[in-house]
Amino acid sequence: MNTRYLILLAGLLILSGCIDIVIEEQVDREGNAVIKQTFYLERFVSLLAEMNESVDKEQLFQEMVEPWEKSCALANLDYNYTEMLENISECGVIEEEMAVYFVTKPVPVETFNQSFEKKEELFFTYYILTVPGIEDASSEMEAYLNLTYYITMPGEIKETTAGEVLNKSSVKLTIGDLAEDVVIKSKELNILPILILVVVIGLIVVLVVLKRK
Repeated sequence: MNTRYLILLAGLLILSGCIDIVIEEQVDREGNAVIKQTFYLERFVSLLAEMNESVDKEQLFQEMVEPWEKSCALANLDYNYTEMLENISECGVIEEEMAVYFVTKPVPVETFNQSFEKKEELFFTYYILTVPGIEDASSEMEAYLNLTYYITMPGEIKETTAGEVLNKSSVKLTIGDLAEDVVIKSKELNILPILILVVVIGLIVVLVVLKRK
C-alpha cells in the first residue's frame, strides 16, 4: 500500500466530520456476517476544494480514489497483502455520489470483535448478537463522526438494547448508541417441528376415524 494512500487515510480520519459513513451488516443463521462499508466523501472533497480554489472538485475526487481503485483490484484478485484485503470480496467507487465502498466476504462475526449465540428450542430458534461499544463514544461524537450502522438479523427482532428497529429484521444504530455494548436478539419459527406435529395429528385423526368405521 503506497504512501499516498496512507496519507489519504490519515486525512480521512482527521477530517471525518466531513465524511458520512454507512455500515450495513447482514448476519446469517450460523453467525457469519457480510459487511458493506461506504464512505461518502462529497463534503470532504468540497472542503478541500474550498481550501484550494484552483482545484476542480471532480478532478480532486478522481485523484483521491485512484489508490482505492488499485487496492480494490488487489482485493478482488485475493492478494493477501494485509489482513483487511484477505476479508474483502469487493470494493469500488460510486462516482455519482462521490463515495467509495468495500464489501467483506462472509466471515464469522468474531472477525469484527462481535459475539453470536444461537439457541434452538422445539418451535423457535433464538439468535443473539453482541456488538462491542466504542471507547469514549457518546451522542456528542455525532458532531464530528456521522456514522449510520444497519444490522440485519435472521428472524424477527425481538429486543435491542440500543438503536431503532426499522423493520422486523433490522436495527439502525448511530455513534451515540455505541457508547456501550449493544445486544440484539431475534427469533425465528422452526417450520419442520410444526410440520411433523401437524402430520402426526393428522395421522392420529385418520386412525381414529378409521377405527370408528
